[in-house]
Amino acid sequence: MFLACAAERVVPFSAPFDIQMQQQSYSRVIEARGEKFLSQAPSKEEERELKARYDEHTVHLSKSMVILQVPLFAALLGLLFAGSKRFFVEHMVFAFHFYSFFLVGLCLVGALVIGLFAAGHALGLTMAGFLEKSLVLLLVGISMAWLYSALRRYYGCRAVSALLRALVLGICTLPLMILYRWFLFYATIWTL
Repeated sequence: MFLACAAERVVPFSAPFDIQMQQQSYSRVIEARGEKFLSQAPSKEEERELKARYDEHTVHLSKSMVILQVPLFAALLGLLFAGSKRFFVEHMVFAFHFYSFFLVGLCLVGALVIGLFAAGHALGLTMAGFLEKSLVLLLVGISMAWLYSALRRYYGCRAVSALLRALVLGICTLPLMILYRWFLFYATIWTL
């Protein structure tokens, strides 16, 4: 994933300052903190430089902080398999496998999005938002299929149990990504 991100110059889960402030479900919640952060810059030019420093720093920080999603996913597995007499470390192993698959898939989808955006731009098409959301939903669907298969093998779930748990885990993947980006916003500001 790290090699793919370096080659594509795209980092999954990372978000530039303007996207954090305007295009996230929590943007209104962080608005005051973002404005306070920008108030450090006395001029518009210094504000642009501050945003550029933020954007660069958040890319580097997001690469190392992505690992924080693994224990959260493992905790979710622990809830779904409460009473199964499995240790948390077993859920962590499964979570590492899932996030390995998910992040590589996200890099591939990112490359596809970039390619389709470039082709769409060349053709004069402006359906970027729709295309990106469609590809993210495709990735979540593929992840759910992977989860179904993996839950059957790793946990020995029956078909219906694996299907229901894969749906819950797949649906929870998006809120975990949102929570991660929200935390990344504050971590970037605090460490910049």
